Amino acid sequence: MYPFSTLPVFVYQGSISLAASAIKDYLSPDIIREMSAVGSFLVAAIGYNFLGVKEIRVANLIPAIFIPWLYMGIAG
Repeated sequence: MYPFSTLPVFVYQGSISLAASAIKDYLSPDIIREMSAVGSFLVAAIGYNFLGVKEIRVANLIPAIFIPWLYMGIAG
């Protein structure tokens, strides 16, 4: 029904996959675990927005995914 939506989805997912494969050697399992925790929080925030519980501006929090990487790099 929406044949033209496949191209942008392919570009976004392809670029995310390429970027992830490019930086995988720089990430330790601890950093990956902490980044996954932040990502899980963002997914939960999207759920809260859908439920109407609280309005959380998720797009403003996307850069927070990289904070564990910076923190572990400085602290460790």
